[in-house]
Amino acid sequence: MVDIYYWIILHDFTQKVPYNPTPKDGRDENNWSLNIPNIAVIAISLFSIIFGLYKDWNPYNLIMAGFAAINCIILSFTIVASRQSQFRKLKRKVPVLNSTMSYVSEFKARFWKLRRKIYSGVRSTALMITTLIVCGAIYFVNTRSGNEVKPLPYNYNKDIFISGIFAPEKSNGLTSLKLVKQYEVQSKLHFGIVSLYIPWGDHAESMLPNSLIDSIYKSNAIPMISWEPWQSLFDKVKSFEEGQKEEKVFSRILKGDYDDYLNVFSKQIKSLKRPVFIRFAHEADNPQYPWSAKGGNSAEEFKDGWKYVHDYFNKNGAYNAIWVWNPRKSDAVSGYFPGRPYVDWIGVTNLNYGTRNGSNSWYSMEQLYQPFHKNPLFKTDLPVMLAEMGSLPAEGKQDQWFQNAFKSIRRKFPEIKAAVFFNSSLDRNTIDTAIGKPLNWKIEDFTKVGLALKKYNKKRSWINYPNGIETAVNNTESSTKNINTQVLSEIRGVNYAKGQIWSTNYHALKKKEIVADILEMKKVGFNTIKYFGPSVYDRNVLNVAEDNGLKVAYSYWLPDNSDFIADRKALDSYADKVLNTVAELKGRKDIILWNIANTPLRKLEHDYYMPDLFFPREAYISWLHKLVKEIKKIDPSRPVTVDLYANNNLGKNIAMLHSRIPDIDYFGLVADKYSDSVAMTEIKNFKEPYFFSRVNTSGYLKNKSTKAGVFIANWQDEMTNQFVTFDGLKDYSGKNKFEFYELSNQWTGSKLPSKMPMIKVLLPSVTIFANMPVTYRALVFNSNEWSLPKPEANLRFKWNLVKTDSYGNPVNVIELGEGSSMTLTIPENPSSYKLYLYAMNDSEVKIVSTKLNIPLN
Repeated sequence: MVDIYYWIILHDFTQKVPYNPTPKDGRDENNWSLNIPNIAVIAISLFSIIFGLYKDWNPYNLIMAGFAAINCIILSFTIVASRQSQFRKLKRKVPVLNSTMSYVSEFKARFWKLRRKIYSGVRSTALMITTLIVCGAIYFVNTRSGNEVKPLPYNYNKDIFISGIFAPEKSNGLTSLKLVKQYEVQSKLHFGIVSLYIPWGDHAESMLPNSLIDSIYKSNAIPMISWEPWQSLFDKVKSFEEGQKEEKVFSRILKGDYDDYLNVFSKQIKSLKRPVFIRFAHEADNPQYPWSAKGGNSAEEFKDGWKYVHDYFNKNGAYNAIWVWNPRKSDAVSGYFPGRPYVDWIGVTNLNYGTRNGSNSWYSMEQLYQPFHKNPLFKTDLPVMLAEMGSLPAEGKQDQWFQNAFKSIRRKFPEIKAAVFFNSSLDRNTIDTAIGKPLNWKIEDFTKVGLALKKYNKKRSWINYPNGIETAVNNTESSTKNINTQVLSEIRGVNYAKGQIWSTNYHALKKKEIVADILEMKKVGFNTIKYFGPSVYDRNVLNVAEDNGLKVAYSYWLPDNSDFIADRKALDSYADKVLNTVAELKGRKDIILWNIANTPLRKLEHDYYMPDLFFPREAYISWLHKLVKEIKKIDPSRPVTVDLYANNNLGKNIAMLHSRIPDIDYFGLVADKYSDSVAMTEIKNFKEPYFFSRVNTSGYLKNKSTKAGVFIANWQDEMTNQFVTFDGLKDYSGKNKFEFYELSNQWTGSKLPSKMPMIKVLLPSVTIFANMPVTYRALVFNSNEWSLPKPEANLRFKWNLVKTDSYGNPVNVIELGEGSSMTLTIPENPSSYKLYLYAMNDSEVKIVSTKLNIPLN
């Protein structure tokens, strides 16, 4: 069919038509014989267009069909021009046509004049235009090739240091905003956290002070509630003996004794519809508090109690709570930490008592914090706040203490993202025995503290989001479900994204390639493909899959880097496209589910800490909730699934979305080499329905006992001018990897080929520099030792240089050549490249990668 297209396009240039003089007598009624060649070409062209696109609807055929259609228009014009006499007669008979053609004639005259002007201008500026076209083409090629490696993006939204304050005027644990404003004027700081202390109990002082909290929000600050589980303020314990009132609080929480209070308080938190820090049961290892071991509470009971309270809030939809876990001493970190899914911030108490300390010693901020910093938990992405920071002015050198503190934070402790000044003279936990009064932690000179803090060049305020941002509706009712869950558990699928971005990889995926891939998938044992649409390949892929008995999971890839607040119109337009496709394709029996791919929560969590995360996350959930609900209205019979990335927030996110968007039938788990290992081991304990939406072969084989449906990461490696992938069962040239045979053996019992020996790259023992030639060699592991490959090994080697972006993701491939060794001229910025070695035999390929040099430690 392509040959026919080419023949049609070239026809006017290749056929030799004898000269036939135009009739001079004005009679063209009988000159149809002159148009027979043109009519024949038009007929053949139209047949070629219809038949060609019917057989194979792909970009290449569409473009060629476009050329053929243009050719038809040109030939049709020549036929019309040859019938001018009859056309004039028709105009005289039809006044409307005559009037219309007068406008056409006027347009033609003006267009002719414009054409002459353009022609004259082009002739006089031909050299300049040619130069611009050449320069533009060179720029286009260079910018599209991905040669530029961008520096690591600066994550401004996480590069923060927020100051906060506890400044009570009375002994009720509530900060006075009048005092806060005074201190802001003195220090020229804005306090982004305002600290409050609220005890548990039945009475008003144990409920939210709504007026105060609303005023805190209006000042663009976030309240932090140190929520203290005292029991003696509950009427139900009044009958207890005095020594028993404060005992075993976490056991009682777990028994449900305080569910009524939790229900009321969590609903109050939810009603705020804005983020709030909850610093629950702080310093559970501090014997001054009855919720410590002194009150008969163990570390395990504390962790279980923390999870119970956290889950209770989630059950009531209070997802605006930001959980701050605050041990007293560093040796309690490992034993008391309730788990990553249950903690948003780590709080640390950083108070210098000086001589009033039990050891009678002065401690700097660094000395107090350093033991915490050494714990591996503080090397994760969890932000840390100094939830109570201060130095007793009676101990002297308070200004110097703060100056040294901020200098240490700036130089040594990047994980600290906030500090709350404990600016109180009403600390009743410790009495100053010298005067018989509570300790006074007030800062004597806020001006100096403010100057010291401003030297810390960080973002010092939360994001001030505009009013009117839509927050997600908490919905505990789902649409009526009539879903065949057995179908999803039986899925043995693979992601099929081959040729999707044809405009950048310059490869049009033809139907015969799709047929070959589908047939080979069936031999491996796949029964389903996950296909990403809508795209130009929809008809081909869906029809070929149906013809060969494969089911289809139809997936939508959300636009990358979407801003669910600023880009709402564009996202709503994308949602309309999704819904239109669902309506169009819902009649196909081979489609077994709708899948919302890409994982926006992963990026949002990468870009923001709570509370800045709250409104973007709410905007995403709100958008997703509406989309899923609309899909269900159009097609209630098929499951709607949403992908989540398997990081350390997986448990929290899957529970949150399952609770808030119950119309989501299944969650697709996306796991790769960067996925959190703990999250992967906990998957089997999830209560929420899930399947593996994207996982490599080794990850699947490790988790195959879960009996969840699975989609292998990719059928074939992809190579475009924007990105490169190496997670396919085939390399980008189509050669099988060993994982291909592993799956076939697992599912069909086919025999495994003899496994290729391990290979690696022998790096040069020199320090490399740009533009210097360096030789790399392949090594093969045989007879328990590494050696250079021998000819009888029947291995062929190929070398590629792969450019990576600032995150280490491959973005461009440069083919170097073949052979067991390769001499490479080192490129500029060698740290932005990796060397890939392909070892191949007749049936398999193995790929290893390495940096260009031996790292110097």
